[in-house]
Amino acid sequence: MKLTAATLLDCLSVPYQVLYGNGQVPIHRVQYLAGSPHDMSLPAGTLALTADQGIPDHTPGDHCCIVSLPEGDLLPSLQRIQDLLAEDYRRSAHLNDLYRAVDARRGLERIQTICQDIMGHPVSFLDRAGKLVSTSLSSHGQAQQLLPRLDDSTRASDAVVIHQGACPSLVEQILYHRSHIGYVVVSYLDGRANSHLDPAYLQLIGGLVSEPLWRALYHRQPPGNYRFFLALLQGHITDANTVHQHMAELHLPQQDLYYVLAVDLGKAGPSPQLRQELKSILRSEIYPCGNYYAAILGRDKEDEIGINGFPALNQFLSQYNLYAGLSNGFLDLTWTSYMLQQCRTIIPLRKRISGGTVRFARYEDLMIGHLIHLAYESGVPLYSLVHPKIARIAQYDEEHGSDFLKTMTVYMSKNYQLQATADALFLHRNTLYYRINVLKNKFDIDFSDHRFVQKIIVATSVYCYFGKLDTWLEWGDVQLPSDQNIP
Repeated sequence: MKLTAATLLDCLSVPYQVLYGNGQVPIHRVQYLAGSPHDMSLPAGTLALTADQGIPDHTPGDHCCIVSLPEGDLLPSLQRIQDLLAEDYRRSAHLNDLYRAVDARRGLERIQTICQDIMGHPVSFLDRAGKLVSTSLSSHGQAQQLLPRLDDSTRASDAVVIHQGACPSLVEQILYHRSHIGYVVVSYLDGRANSHLDPAYLQLIGGLVSEPLWRALYHRQPPGNYRFFLALLQGHITDANTVHQHMAELHLPQQDLYYVLAVDLGKAGPSPQLRQELKSILRSEIYPCGNYYAAILGRDKEDEIGINGFPALNQFLSQYNLYAGLSNGFLDLTWTSYMLQQCRTIIPLRKRISGGTVRFARYEDLMIGHLIHLAYESGVPLYSLVHPKIARIAQYDEEHGSDFLKTMTVYMSKNYQLQATADALFLHRNTLYYRINVLKNKFDIDFSDHRFVQKIIVATSVYCYFGKLDTWLEWGDVQLPSDQNIP
């Protein structure tokens, strides 16, 4: 959890004065400034709370907060802040464990143990009627004696301390999709509820454990189709007869159109927040698959996953610096794990081609690129796949500094429309018309030859793969020519 300067100072219970800086900066280090030669201008009792590990330069900014405290309270306050920062570091490590446990759909028994590690005291989960669901105390009998009496009428927007029963308790409501489903309770067996930071941590816990508590209360086992689809994605079920038997038991159509969409979580890793947001965007169940989140989409999503579809997904990917891939459509669920592998394959391929600027890749667009990649890894000399006419254009461009190869590629990707191509290349229409005539007359390029168009796609894909062409000619972009659309 990010401890701000204001939060830490409020925990001191001593008067202080902010000399300059930002009270909301997340703090990682505290230093005593006054007394050293370069700090003579500062009053006695001056502390610097900084956002990094470096020594502050004592200038106002977002990286530090400089405060003055009574000289007699200085050393105890300095020690108190250092202790709080060390405690926050310890708790944050356990919070990461909690994120992973929730994302892996662990049960409340495992989750409550991690919550006790975070809070340093026993933790219990209650339903909305105040009935005990799970506890890290030694027994349910002990919990019944210690826990306060709560019911659906107990409402609190923030964590509150309740002095009831055998010991004080810190109580936080748990909401699931804005509906009150229960409580998380910390029992202070030592009789002291004196941590200023406990309410903030318990609020974090209350938000994280909402789905596990909901499952424990109303949905103790994942639905059959969830377990089935997860097993398909993870490759645990690959036999066609077994797949079709499960489909019949779950009343799934034997022949339907499916897609797999996978998001590479990168350095962010699994997160309940990311998973919930992605679920909201796709309106589909999200399955954890290693460092990927995957969804199995049906025919109803076919329009959205078009080349210009999913603006909300693209915004999500940009916001969190993530990348996603979409498999080919498929009719047999036996192929599900292979389709997930398609997604994993094209994500780095798209990043390589676009330099990381395009975050959503469709396998149908990059099929040729994937085949070229496989050929390259198998030792095939890729330039042997380039038609001599295209090789001649590339050589001419390199020798004369021209752009005929790129012009041809963009012209085809824009379905042979002069104005759209001129706009994309920032050329005057007459200049573009001149280049196309050169391609036809000097290099003998026949855009009306369907077979030759396919050779152009393969050749330009090779140049893109090696970074010698920045316009990837994708199957999804190119329409085979007709006499009507070629000038």
